[in-house]
Amino acid sequence: MENDVVEMAEENYRKKYEQLLRDFTAKEAEIGELRSQVKRLQLERPKIPPDRLVSTFVDALEKMQVALSEKRTRVKYLVSDMEVELKANVAFNEDKNEIAYQLPKLDDTLPPENLSTIRFRIKMLPGEEEVSGEEVFGYDEVPNLIGLTLDAAKHQITSRNFTVGEISYRRNDQVEPGTVLSQIPSPFSLAPPESPVDITVSEPAVKLTKVPDLIGVPLDDAEKLLKSVNLEKGRVREERSESPPGTVISQSIEAGKEIEAGSAIDLVVAAKRRRNISRYRRPQIYPRRISRDLKVVK
Repeated sequence: MENDVVEMAEENYRKKYEQLLRDFTAKEAEIGELRSQVKRLQLERPKIPPDRLVSTFVDALEKMQVALSEKRTRVKYLVSDMEVELKANVAFNEDKNEIAYQLPKLDDTLPPENLSTIRFRIKMLPGEEEVSGEEVFGYDEVPNLIGLTLDAAKHQITSRNFTVGEISYRRNDQVEPGTVLSQIPSPFSLAPPESPVDITVSEPAVKLTKVPDLIGVPLDDAEKLLKSVNLEKGRVREERSESPPGTVISQSIEAGKEIEAGSAIDLVVAAKRRRNISRYRRPQIYPRRISRDLKVVK
């Protein structure tokens, strides 16, 4: 009985040993394959020195900037920096005592985890020379308005020496009403000082519209203008004015202000001018005076 137990234990240990030996042999084969692939990579791939690796991306950055500068737009764009992440084999060149990189091809079977990860950033700084023959420095950087409220966006625009351009609205259920969804020029681009920045805002629960400038406009045309922007004509009264009769000389809400659609705007128009007609009084004729005058004549 005891001999059977011993034999079973020995058999189990033998099986485990054989399995471990097979696993070890397989791992050694994988390691050998990887070593051969690395050697093949070192032989087939040219070694790239660090300075050449970085300068290659610098050249690409400059080409992108030249392509942007050649486009004729109202704003100027500048590629400020580039983030690079590479998978490469790091090799040491004993002759030159420096590190070199070898980039695998797309058809290589090397697992990515067996390659080194290289991360670096290239940042473009203003220089003394012009980019593609045009001076792009001296422009101001457009602030990022995405996600701000309309009032906050307007403050950012004016505080950064730009002007508020066209404000459009678009329905968006993902953000709060009145939130900036997009802008032109795009964030962090370069634009001339005091240039307009157009923004698109999520449509508020209460639809707003901009009050038009009605000063000097005939009353009928002013009413048409109000209807075109979803506003109503309110009370109308006349006042004496040097303006042409029937034209608007005052409005209850100033032009450019955004108010709720359907609101009424009270107007004051120039009154019609009256003619100055001279009135002559007929002299009263008294009989006694007539008789007296006749006696004098005689």
